[in-house]
Amino acid sequence: MDNDMLYYVLNDLNFRLLNYIEEVLEDSIDFPNHSAVFVSNMIKCYIKLMNQSGNRLPYKNVKEYILYVGFDEKDYELFENSRKKESVYYIGQQF
Repeated sequence: MDNDMLYYVLNDLNFRLLNYIEEVLEDSIDFPNHSAVFVSNMIKCYIKLMNQSGNRLPYKNVKEYILYVGFDEKDYELFENSRKKESVYYIGQQF
Protein backbone atom coordinates (compact mmCIF):
# COMPACT_ATOMS: atom_id res chain seq x y z
CA MET A 1 0.00 0.00 0.00
CA ASP A 2 1.21 3.49 -0.81
CA ASN A 3 1.31 5.28 2.55
CA ASP A 4 1.63 8.71 0.95
CA MET A 5 -1.62 8.18 -0.93
CA LEU A 6 -3.34 6.79 2.15
CA TYR A 7 -2.28 9.80 4.25
CA TYR A 8 -3.42 12.15 1.48
CA VAL A 9 -6.91 10.63 1.50
CA LEU A 10 -7.09 10.41 5.30
CA ASN A 11 -6.00 14.04 5.74
CA ASP A 12 -8.74 15.12 3.36
CA LEU A 13 -11.24 12.98 5.26
CA ASN A 14 -10.14 14.57 8.54
CA PHE A 15 -10.82 18.03 7.10
CA ARG A 16 -14.24 16.94 5.81
CA LEU A 17 -15.18 15.38 9.14
CA LEU A 18 -15.10 18.81 10.76
CA ASN A 19 -17.64 20.06 8.23
CA TYR A 20 -19.77 16.94 8.64
CA ILE A 21 -19.89 17.38 12.42
CA GLU A 22 -20.92 21.03 12.04
CA GLU A 23 -23.67 20.04 9.59
CA VAL A 24 -25.07 17.48 12.03
CA LEU A 25 -24.97 19.98 14.90
CA GLU A 26 -26.71 22.68 12.87
CA ASP A 27 -29.31 20.31 11.44
CA SER A 28 -32.97 20.08 12.35
CA ILE A 29 -33.57 17.80 15.31
CA ASP A 30 -36.93 16.60 14.03
CA PHE A 31 -36.12 16.32 10.32
CA PRO A 32 -32.36 16.00 9.87
CA ASN A 33 -30.76 16.24 6.44
CA HIS A 34 -27.33 15.10 7.64
CA SER A 35 -26.55 11.71 9.09
CA ALA A 36 -24.91 11.53 12.50
CA VAL A 37 -24.60 7.76 12.06
CA PHE A 38 -22.65 8.26 8.81
CA VAL A 39 -20.34 10.80 10.46
CA SER A 40 -19.80 8.55 13.47
CA ASN A 41 -18.99 5.66 11.12
CA MET A 42 -16.51 7.82 9.20
CA ILE A 43 -14.78 8.98 12.39
CA LYS A 44 -14.43 5.38 13.56
CA CYS A 45 -13.03 4.33 10.17
CA TYR A 46 -10.63 7.30 10.15
CA ILE A 47 -9.31 6.43 13.61
CA LYS A 48 -8.92 2.74 12.79
CA LEU A 49 -7.14 3.37 9.48
CA MET A 50 -4.81 5.94 11.02
CA ASN A 51 -3.93 3.52 13.82
CA GLN A 52 -3.41 0.65 11.38
CA SER A 53 -1.07 2.82 9.32
CA GLY A 54 1.14 3.41 12.35
CA ASN A 55 -0.04 6.85 13.40
CA ARG A 56 -0.46 7.47 17.10
CA LEU A 57 -3.50 9.63 17.63
CA PRO A 58 -4.39 11.67 20.74
CA TYR A 59 -7.94 10.23 20.66
CA LYS A 60 -9.37 6.70 20.64
CA ASN A 61 -13.08 7.13 19.95
CA VAL A 62 -15.73 9.44 18.53
CA LYS A 63 -16.20 11.45 21.71
CA GLU A 64 -12.48 12.05 22.16
CA TYR A 65 -12.17 12.98 18.47
CA ILE A 66 -15.02 15.50 18.61
CA LEU A 67 -13.63 17.10 21.77
CA TYR A 68 -10.07 17.10 20.36
CA VAL A 69 -11.03 18.95 17.17
CA GLY A 70 -12.56 21.81 19.13
CA PHE A 71 -16.14 20.98 19.95
CA ASP A 72 -17.30 20.94 23.55
CA GLU A 73 -19.10 18.42 25.73
CA LYS A 74 -22.50 19.96 24.91
CA ASP A 75 -21.79 19.61 21.18
CA TYR A 76 -20.83 15.99 21.68
CA GLU A 77 -24.02 15.27 23.62
CA LEU A 78 -26.12 16.86 20.86
CA PHE A 79 -24.24 14.85 18.23
CA GLU A 80 -24.62 11.61 20.19
CA ASN A 81 -28.34 12.22 20.79
CA SER A 82 -28.81 12.73 17.05
CA ARG A 83 -26.86 9.56 16.32
CA LYS A 84 -28.87 7.47 18.79
CA LYS A 85 -32.19 8.78 17.49
CA GLU A 86 -31.20 8.15 13.88
CA SER A 87 -29.64 4.75 14.52
CA VAL A 88 -33.10 3.26 15.08
CA TYR A 89 -34.11 3.81 11.45
CA TYR A 90 -30.71 4.08 9.75
CA ILE A 91 -30.37 1.72 6.82
CA GLY A 92 -26.83 0.51 6.43
CA GLN A 93 -23.90 -0.63 8.47
CA GLN A 94 -23.26 0.92 11.87
CA PHE A 95 -19.85 0.53 13.44
